[in-house]
Parts: sequence; C-alpha cells; structure tokens
Amino acid sequence: MNELSDMTSNGGGPTNPVSVVEVDTAGIEAKLQHILDVYPQVSPSMLQIAMNPLRAGEWRPALERLISEGKVHRYHFSTTSAVGRSITYTVIRSINPHEVLDKVLRKAGADSASETASGVHTTTVE
Repeated sequence: MNELSDMTSNGGGPTNPVSVVEVDTAGIEAKLQHILDVYPQVSPSMLQIAMNPLRAGEWRPALERLISEGKVHRYHFSTTSAVGRSITYTVIRSINPHEVLDKVLRKAGADSASETASGVHTTTVE
C-alpha cells in the first residue's frame, strides 16, 4: 500500500502515532538562568521569545519553581501611560543582576573589564 492509500484508509489522519517527548526540566531551568544571566530583567513576552521554540506551558512550571526557590524574582507595577491609561507590567528578574553580569562577562572572556569613575563596567568583547 502506498502512503496516500494509508492516509485515506484511516480517514486522512496520520498513519503513525505521534510520540510524546518528555520535557527536560533541568535543561529548561538552565536555559531560563542563562537568559536571565544575559538579560537580568525581562517581561514574560520577552522571555517567551527567548525560550522559543518551547511553549509557555513547558517552561512556566520551571520558572515558577525558580521563583519559589528564590532564584528568580517576579514583580508587578502599575503606572499611567502618556495618554492617561493605567497599565500594569510584570517583570521577571535575576536576584543578583550585577553578579550575574560580571559572571557573563567573565564567561565571555572579558578579563580586561575595567570600572570607570562613575562605577560603570566597560569592556571589549571580541
């Protein structure tokens, strides 16, 4: 039987059952931590883009676990937009963003990082 006749014999659906892939929780947590190492403060929408191709239902449980363990912080704040509308934002951030940034710079081989008089770290990463 050819593939077309296989498909039509079962109503046009797939001929093979779809396998279920288990979610790698440790890998997802590591990816979340890495994203927050690079971008210490993000919105949930930005995080969704960074976690692509995973769906929110796959990475949110890992995020909630990191929040409950105190490794990541989530907060909400409200403000008024320029046109007078009330807006509430959700922000997900690293607990120690400056330590995280230093770690990322060291990881990138930025051993020549220097601190300016204003306290800003500057470096050249090639």
